[in-house]
Amino acid sequence: MNTKIFISDKPEFCGAIGAGLFAVDSDRLLERLECNALNINPKNLVILIGTNDIGIGVPTEYTLKNIKEILQRTQKLCSNTAVKSSIRA
Repeated sequence: MNTKIFISDKPEFCGAIGAGLFAVDSDRLLERLECNALNINPKNLVILIGTNDIGIGVPTEYTLKNIKEILQRTQKLCSNTAVKSSIRA
């Protein structure tokens, strides 16, 4: 898995940490959500998921079920985290 992490020193991104998990489908994101994102109790969480699911032929309903689970886990474990998402379906 190709993971890129950045910590920004630019004022507009002060304190931002990016963990881009490339070539990940919604199953893999769900498996790694807690150890890759929620473990730092982020103030904001941006999720871009769905494109790879489409590319490998995952049914839309299955992807939406995983997205719902991702949002529920985030709310349960990090209730103060604001979630931003971009769903590609």
